[in-house]
Amino acid sequence: PVFSYIGHPLVRRGALAGLNKVDWINRLARRAALNARKILAGKPASDLPVGISRQAQLMVNIRTARILGTYPSFKALTDATLINEAEDPTTRALDLMTVLEEAILVNLGLRAGGRSAAANEGVVDQARAGLRPQASARATATLIDQDRAESAASPAERTLSGALTLSQVIWSDAVWANLSVEKLGQLRRNLAWEQDRLDVALVAAQAYLNVLLGQTQQNILAANLRLSRSNLERAKMRRSLGAASSAEVYRLESQIAGQRADLIAAATQRKLAEMEMNRVLAYPLEQPFTLTEVALDEQVSLLLDPRVTQYADNIVGLDTLKDFLVAKGLRAATELHQIDADLAAQKRLLLAARRAFYSPDLTLAGEVSQLLGEGGEGADLDIPGAPDDTDWNLSLNLQLPLWEG
Repeated sequence: PVFSYIGHPLVRRGALAGLNKVDWINRLARRAALNARKILAGKPASDLPVGISRQAQLMVNIRTARILGTYPSFKALTDATLINEAEDPTTRALDLMTVLEEAILVNLGLRAGGRSAAANEGVVDQARAGLRPQASARATATLIDQDRAESAASPAERTLSGALTLSQVIWSDAVWANLSVEKLGQLRRNLAWEQDRLDVALVAAQAYLNVLLGQTQQNILAANLRLSRSNLERAKMRRSLGAASSAEVYRLESQIAGQRADLIAAATQRKLAEMEMNRVLAYPLEQPFTLTEVALDEQVSLLLDPRVTQYADNIVGLDTLKDFLVAKGLRAATELHQIDADLAAQKRLLLAARRAFYSPDLTLAGEVSQLLGEGGEGADLDIPGAPDDTDWNLSLNLQLPLWEG
């Protein structure tokens, strides 16, 4: 850690701190030149003033402080001129587009919403399954009492049979309505996720601009504070010369106290904005970063496009531009598309409820069963005219509710 007596030049080159004005060396050179000129003009050197006013302005090289692992107090930072404050090669450098892309990519809420929307695709598949063939297989092992098995009309004492069942819905408005509603529900969920993506991008952009705003406000307040300190030094000098009263000094001292409080509040707001930025990007809240200034001509190229500006210089053209932007906004608004999906789902449910009074359910079903084995009493009975061991049936079912309360 080095404290530079001549201040600014050596602080710029890496000294930790210094205590003088930026132009102090130049002022010394000018004073020496003027004194030499007066001596050459014949004025006695003993009559020349040798004192020079120098403001005690603290300067701190923040990059050096980081390397040394030591940091000035908050009071010192408020009073000091900070050099290389934003120059830290280890921090992330972010621009606006990078922030938007990272926010959409890594935001935890968006990632959870995307997985939820993907998982709900299975709900649509479940609804569609009601329209597909349904097949099932079963095996049955039966044991009956011996005296019943000895009867010719009963199966053997021990039997093992298997069956294959197949069914297909030919028409069911309730099943079709359920599929339509689930499709619309999935569309709404996808739109809601897209809206979340837009919201996250908006929050990220606002956080980015809030950090830049906080930095700018802090720099402006710091510059105002330095100016007030310079005015205070001049006021003290005028008071010592009798050209000003103490009231001016007290007023500036009070003003400096208020400006210091404002500067501390601005630094706090900037820190909060930086924490919000890290939260949106799913980084540790205290992780440092640097931001690229937003260039107006780069970020608002659409508004500066001649196709837009030609409509913005008169009231008629402005109304045309307004109507165009409103219409485009309505077409692109995911919130409105979500409402449309909800309305379509409710209309389909209402239609299904009305059709339930007259639209039947039609189903085709069939089953094949096979006796796989038998044993015990009655297994060897040979009954003339008895059916073989394979059974099958095919049925067409038509169902219409007559009364459901």
